[in-house]
Amino acid sequence: MNHGALLRTLGDISLDALEVLAQSLTPWRAAEYCLRCGVPPLTIPTDWATGVTALRAQRDNVDAAEYVARLLRIIDSLVDAVAPLYTPAADVLPTVPTEGEP
Repeated sequence: MNHGALLRTLGDISLDALEVLAQSLTPWRAAEYCLRCGVPPLTIPTDWATGVTALRAQRDNVDAAEYVARLLRIIDSLVDAVAPLYTPAADVLPTVPTEGEP
């Protein structure tokens, strides 16, 4: 496998993960998750999700390096959007009790 094919595969996996994340963070799904976990509601801007959709449409028209560079810009914007929500006290993820647990 050459480096271009490896980059393209890496990009495809990343793009798939971002598409799932975009679907998961729709306001109605995020609100339900937060309610069940007892965490404050997420208010993450979703403008990056349109970039994911556009990149999927352009995937075959860009070379592998540009493809991965665009993905990294989307990931960077997502990290920038989430970073203000992070506090050191929130370092531990809440657990969801299973049936039979208090």
